[in-house]
Amino acid sequence: MSPGGATSAVTTWRGGDPVATSAAEWDRRAAGFLGCGFRVVVPTGPPGGPAYRFARAQAERVARRLGLELDPVAWAELANRDGGAVVEGGWEYWPGRPFGPPWTCAARLDAATAPEPPVAVAAVSLPWRWGSTGALAGLPTISRLEAARAERHVAGRGAGLGLWFDHRGRLCTTTAGPVVVLAADGRWVRPPEEAGAVTSWTYDEVAAAVAAAPAGLGRAALADARLVCAVGELGDLRAAVSVDGRPCSPDPVALDELRTAVARILSPRRRSGR
Repeated sequence: MSPGGATSAVTTWRGGDPVATSAAEWDRRAAGFLGCGFRVVVPTGPPGGPAYRFARAQAERVARRLGLELDPVAWAELANRDGGAVVEGGWEYWPGRPFGPPWTCAARLDAATAPEPPVAVAAVSLPWRWGSTGALAGLPTISRLEAARAERHVAGRGAGLGLWFDHRGRLCTTTAGPVVVLAADGRWVRPPEEAGAVTSWTYDEVAAAVAAAPAGLGRAALADARLVCAVGELGDLRAAVSVDGRPCSPDPVALDELRTAVARILSPRRRSGR
């Protein structure tokens, strides 16, 4: 399917040249990146605005890690577009040969709408450690093998949110995006940068709106928290009503604060750059 499952208009480039590519063809092509690719989201904004710049910076981090470069033609064209897009890309690799020219595929998103009420879900700890110290930590790579395995594990336990912890037992991220937590003492906190979570422009804006401070979050801190909420790339909110079978009651005022922040960040006025 097209990037992010989007069904709207798709534009593809190979080495700066536009290429007519179907969704099925793109899936086959992306499989050849062997994880050497990126997936980023521009949820909203004016042409070349903050959301675009954030997404491009994320993609550039992947390219630098591989010693490669993005397609300047594709990204220059994307900088002139209004609205949101899911952008995937990468470089084909064959053993014994250099990487091929960059591919870029952009699927336009429909205009953002007012967010739905946060979804209440059961959260469970995942049995695998999050690679917070690996070479690809924090990078928005295109591979979904790890995420798909985690999502199957969560669904198999009747839950809706998987919690990733690192080797120290500290929360790094979730299967629905990075988290903000309202601690027992009333402070908003978020995992620190070294946790290696793949963040998004929307998440960073929401975390800034509630002044969430970096903090190590162990299981004991989650058990006492007043709210544990994942923030998706497009402003989707998933609030935990239990953690590993232990019930918790999400703070309704805090939930409303997050929802208000998302609505403001993705509002039509914000999208137009005003």
